[in-house]
Amino acid sequence: MEDIDGLSPEEKNILGFITSFLDNDSVVQASLASDGCWKFAWDSLTAVLDFEYGPSNTERNLFTMFVNGVLAHRDNSPISMLRFAALAKIDTVLIEKCVQYALIHHARELDIGAFCDETFFEMPSEFYISQSLRVLKLSNATPTRLILNQTVALTNLKFLQLKNFLFTHQNFNAQIFSGCPNLETLVLRKCAISPGDKLKVLNVSGDKLKKIEILPGRFPWAYVYDQRIEICAPRLACFKCQGTVPELCFKGAMPCLDSLYIDLSHPSSYQTAVVDERKEKMEEILINMIGDLCNMIYIFLSSKTIEILSAIPNLCERGASTFGNLRSQSLRADNRHTDKNGSFDATVDTPRSSASEESLVSEPPKEHNLPTFCNLKCPNLASNSKGKDLLSVPSRVMSYLLQSFPHANSITFELTEVSSDEED
Repeated sequence: MEDIDGLSPEEKNILGFITSFLDNDSVVQASLASDGCWKFAWDSLTAVLDFEYGPSNTERNLFTMFVNGVLAHRDNSPISMLRFAALAKIDTVLIEKCVQYALIHHARELDIGAFCDETFFEMPSEFYISQSLRVLKLSNATPTRLILNQTVALTNLKFLQLKNFLFTHQNFNAQIFSGCPNLETLVLRKCAISPGDKLKVLNVSGDKLKKIEILPGRFPWAYVYDQRIEICAPRLACFKCQGTVPELCFKGAMPCLDSLYIDLSHPSSYQTAVVDERKEKMEEILINMIGDLCNMIYIFLSSKTIEILSAIPNLCERGASTFGNLRSQSLRADNRHTDKNGSFDATVDTPRSSASEESLVSEPPKEHNLPTFCNLKCPNLASNSKGKDLLSVPSRVMSYLLQSFPHANSITFELTEVSSDEED
């Protein structure tokens, strides 16, 4: 049976399948240029709405008309995802309309990132009680642009990513996490607790949280020493942190947590006294984190993290008292850099047995101040590195790590990139 537009349900399904391979611009252009069935493509637009605006692609008023046209002519069928990204200032009314449209049409994924004309952008009321959202990605143009004035109740949300946010006692505090009881993955990118705010502790808790990532940005997490993040996630399996981070406290038992990725770096400053203070604070944060997460099975440490540990003079005194089962451990060196001949990945696994112990520890060159190094080589990269050691780990750092992670099956290190100048 044909619909009022002359197309049967089967034909509409086929047309919808075709348009699912096209972006919104192509579908609209085809619809406007056609006198045939394509002119009804407005009613069969793909369930994925992707709007992107920037200074180079279109004029602002035309973009606004385009978005309004798509939302006005589309039928009322559900959508699976709506993305709105603007690289230049746009009217907040348009952003709010897109968010509201997505929530009314039961979108499962919402990705919003935009510059706005107004000082603040407030999420529409439909956002706070959405039952359809599974994935939410929010990116602030400036740290305080997007505000929440209510407690969220996103009961089915599984993935949350916040980018460029300042947490305060009024806006985006820990209530956003407690309002997502089924959250499994949390990503905090370029975020921080607002300096001088009443909020001192950011409570990240969730009974179903399995993965947490704290990724770097221009905000100085570690510069505010009286603030910290407390994590309570009994099902957490993977934790990753990069850059500079605030004090991290892990509360309660986390029997599922076995994978740890640490890529921390010393904060910098133009004032020498401040630099030393911040370095000491970052060293303390790293030591405390390792102490809290001593039961890890799989550990990845970047070269910058090794540098922080190497700078601590009394490192071994701060480790655990036992080496644990060394024979169950292995050391791995990873290199994911690109050389002049193309990209390559290389790993070397060395079982922690008495036979391999001697091959890992060697006397250092005279120019090194540290007495002994643990050198990991990658034979299949010998042609690129000309036999040079790709990673040198002070033996006291290695001893500290083996003491601190007695249950580890593998400790993975990031290899330092070998430049062409060094090769020559």
